[in-house]
Amino acid sequence: MKIIGLLLLLGLAGCGSDAPVECPAACTDGPDEAPGRVTLRRMLGEMTDLEALARLPDPPYRTLQVSSRDRATTSPDAPGWYSNVDGGSFERIDGDEKVMLDAEGPGVLVRVWSANPNGTWRFYVDGSPEPVIEAPFDAITAGRVPPIGEPFAYVSARGHSMYLPIGFRERLRVTTDGDVQYYHIEYRRYDAGVDVEPFSLEALRAARCPRAAACDGLTSAPELRGGRTESAVIGESASEVLAVAAGPSGGVIRRLRVRPRDTSEAALREALLTISFDGTETVRAPLGDFFGGGPGLNPFASVASDVHADDTLTARWPMP
Repeated sequence: MKIIGLLLLLGLAGCGSDAPVECPAACTDGPDEAPGRVTLRRMLGEMTDLEALARLPDPPYRTLQVSSRDRATTSPDAPGWYSNVDGGSFERIDGDEKVMLDAEGPGVLVRVWSANPNGTWRFYVDGSPEPVIEAPFDAITAGRVPPIGEPFAYVSARGHSMYLPIGFRERLRVTTDGDVQYYHIEYRRYDAGVDVEPFSLEALRAARCPRAAACDGLTSAPELRGGRTESAVIGESASEVLAVAAGPSGGVIRRLRVRPRDTSEAALREALLTISFDGTETVRAPLGDFFGGGPGLNPFASVASDVHADDTLTARWPMP
């Protein structure tokens, strides 16, 4: 393992990212619905609720993905293993529509990505013959399909992404009439009987206050409030271990910030970050990979972590 000089700060008590998006004014429109019901309002809140990452979800769900993988590549011993036609595969073709996702509910679509969106994309909820969203996916990610827009849909690194939660009780179909598509679609599947609010653009427009709160949480970087900060220089003359004592009722690390002396790709891969909680090691990862910026130092900003051009690496997910 290569030891490099690090300035390490632990914030025990904060979160967000910087982005040039103008959010609506904050507001409140009453309490959320009964616990256990999965609503659009609740899903918008979860988009910036880092505390949820440290708790088991209630109600529980599985996260699944479909993609434009080459469906002919099933086994090295079967025909098609080297065909490599990713991007031209779909679940099936219904007339003029190519089906990318056909999922049974209850569930919530949470992410869509495409490297080359073309044609019109349609999202059908609960067997309705009319799609709840019908538009070119590049128009959605360019903010030309209100009320969908940044930060819920955007283009970055030539990838078109949408994170707008689309709930469904019985079934969700996503189709396109375009040509070759490279895509990922991720969704949650809940147990039978979970009450999921079906998505509609009307419901999204009505959810003005939670939309504003989610937008603000996704595009701002609030300061760490309360608690205390511990710091150490690692790999120099000081100890190579930073020990943090919890209070009588325990504690939560809410920010981990590291400033490596050497930010070369090799150093960020070879330097190993290990963290033990209450005597049990639960983190062992290459330094750059832990913060999501590898290989090398690649500046980016997100709610949970970011890498800055001044060589500062920050993680904000709560670590009890």
